[in-house]
Amino acid sequence: MAEMFIPEPGLERIAAVAREAQAELSRQQSAIAGRARSNLAAVRDGGRHRVTTTRGVIDRYVNLEGPAALAVETGHHSRTGTYVAGKHVLRDA
Repeated sequence: MAEMFIPEPGLERIAAVAREAQAELSRQQSAIAGRARSNLAAVRDGGRHRVTTTRGVIDRYVNLEGPAALAVETGHHSRTGTYVAGKHVLRDA
């Protein structure tokens, strides 16, 4: 990956909050959220979970929310001890 020389401390923050950069972040967030919602729709028990988006000062986030969101995303062990693979709703988005 190429390195970028930033001569002025804080210049990267100024560039990150530029209108064009923020618009692109919003477009990417929307696209990722759409793919994540499609992935969640394919999950058998996805009805108890939902994909949400949040906006920070600079960054955008796509979230999986629900009673067992981490287990749905990454996997878990069932009550019988067998491993249930994660659905990777966000990772595959």
